[in-house]
Amino acid sequence: MNDPHDTIARLIERFPQCFAGPRPLQVGIFKDIIAAMAEIDPDELSAALGWYVTAVPYLKALTAKNAVRVNLSGEEVDLVTAAEAERAIHCDT
Repeated sequence: MNDPHDTIARLIERFPQCFAGPRPLQVGIFKDIIAAMAEIDPDELSAALGWYVTAVPYLKALTAKNAVRVNLSGEEVDLVTAAEAERAIHCDT
């Protein structure tokens, strides 16, 4: 299995508008990545995304005022809910 950092590096290269800098990701983005990158191993992607979304910079992005989730193209698709931001605050310790 690849190091999660290597998988995230591949995602940054393929989807820079989404992954260059911590931005809240669209809910369900795993399925979009699998559809766009048939060559990526689902288990490696799951591990990488698990690492990415629990990293402090990502958690801080979730708690930013008016935080917005983005899709693979970097387009804003949803606001981060108050409940999601609250969970992120409790994870960021």
